[in-house]
Amino acid sequence: MDDSGLRSRQKAGSKTNDKPSDQEKEKMLLKNRKPVAENYEFGDVQKLPINVQDIIEKKFLRLFIWELFFGYIFWTIFFGIGPMVMFFPMVKLAIDGYEVLILSLASPIILSISLVNSIAESNVGKLLIRIFVIISLLSFQIEEPVIRLFILSCGTCAVMIDLCTSLNSRYYAYRSIVVWTLTISFFLFLSLRVCFSSIMPAWSSVTANLVHFLIGLVM
Repeated sequence: MDDSGLRSRQKAGSKTNDKPSDQEKEKMLLKNRKPVAENYEFGDVQKLPINVQDIIEKKFLRLFIWELFFGYIFWTIFFGIGPMVMFFPMVKLAIDGYEVLILSLASPIILSISLVNSIAESNVGKLLIRIFVIISLLSFQIEEPVIRLFILSCGTCAVMIDLCTSLNSRYYAYRSIVVWTLTISFFLFLSLRVCFSSIMPAWSSVTANLVHFLIGLVM
């Protein structure tokens, strides 16, 4: 009886020793959690290609200014398509343009197609999209309402697609730049409303419209 009792106690003691303590469990959780956090926040910094890392480090100011200006253009087109659809279709176009507004803002749904997504995320595709967005600013110069609405709606589609591809970038550093420039450019957009005494500074006059277009081409 004594031997069997001792053996049972030894087995119970070995089982309790095999079970990890709460501190050991916590250490294991932290150890497993650390690589995940590093991969999410800082892991993609090491994966930056040499050319992208060179642009972000050595040409950071130019990249920041360009993203800031394009963020300002984004807010201009984003807030401009609504009044364009609201006033012109009901007054001059005699059509219901709200479908155009919905389709323009929901255009990033086409990125669910892998081919379209890969083209939009490529350097050439992103450059062509942004050039088209800058060109769509010239819709202010067109007198025909239907053509103006068509160009501006296409520009809205392009700018929404560019926004989604930028926020979905594989590089954490670039995503941070896009978020910060979008935030700052929004306040810049509101400030320029006061300076130009217009809801849309880029469309306050023909001269202002051309200046915005030329700045976009030069940058």
